[in-house]
Parts: sequence; structure tokens; C-alpha cells
Amino acid sequence: MDMVITSNDPLHSEIIVPIAMKITSIVPVELSSFTAENVDGEVVLKWQTATETNNQGFEVERSQKLNVKSQTDWAKISFVEGKGTTTEMTEYIYKDKIINPGNYVYRLKQIDFDGTVSYSDEIEIDITGPKEFTLYQNYPNPFNPSTTINLLCLLTAK
Repeated sequence: MDMVITSNDPLHSEIIVPIAMKITSIVPVELSSFTAENVDGEVVLKWQTATETNNQGFEVERSQKLNVKSQTDWAKISFVEGKGTTTEMTEYIYKDKIINPGNYVYRLKQIDFDGTVSYSDEIEIDITGPKEFTLYQNYPNPFNPSTTINLLCLLTAK
């Protein structure tokens, strides 16, 4: 295409400049889902890509949600290697062991081989403390040289 530039120059009031444009709509990584679930005291993050182009991988970032003006401090907790370039659906999984109850927020930082980054939407999960403690009877009995005591701790997630 050509771009026409007009000016107040009496000798060259109109200048034509040829322009070549390349329009691409390539999305480096097409993220189709991103979920978090509490399974046996671990936050299991799962995400799925429909396609990937030039994908080096994902930094998994976590923040514990603070009650001060919705402030968040992000920390990189892991790196999951990407598939480079693929048109096939790819599933990823990462397990994060949470020790302290609280409200946690996760996001993915997708990194291309050329250093370009983009962030996923944030997902939030509430990890509560133990819902129930159960201490079972010891066996065989306390007068033996050794005894076994079982403890059950049930956790909940919102």
C-alpha cells in the first residue's frame, strides 16, 4: 500500500511513500484452561494449551492474598518446560505443597524463546486448617515395649 503525505512545501505538496505491512494473528500460546484444586494438602494446578508457538515454558507464581488493600507479592515457585511449537493440545500439571492455611492466588508467566512474556488470568484457592482431628486407640496395648497410635486429620478447601 502507499501512504500519501501532504505538506505545506510549495514544491512537494504531496509525497507518496510505499509501505509494506505484514499482519499476523499468531498467539504464542493459546491457553484453554487453568484450574486449582486442593487434593490431600496439595494444591494441584492443571492447565491446558490448544496450540503453542515458540514456547520455552511457564513460571508458576504464587501469592498469599493479604488483607491489606488486596496487595499481592508474587513469588516464582517452579518452572515447567513448554513444548516449543505444537498444534496439538498439551496438558500440564504442577503440585504445590501448602503448609499454612490461607487464601492463595496463582498465575502462569508464559515465556517465549525470544524472552517475550505474558501472564495468565489469576486463580484463587482458599486452604483452611484441619476440619477434624481423630486420635485412634493404641494397639496392641501400652504395656508392650512398642505401641502404634493412628491420627487422622481431614483438611478442607473452598
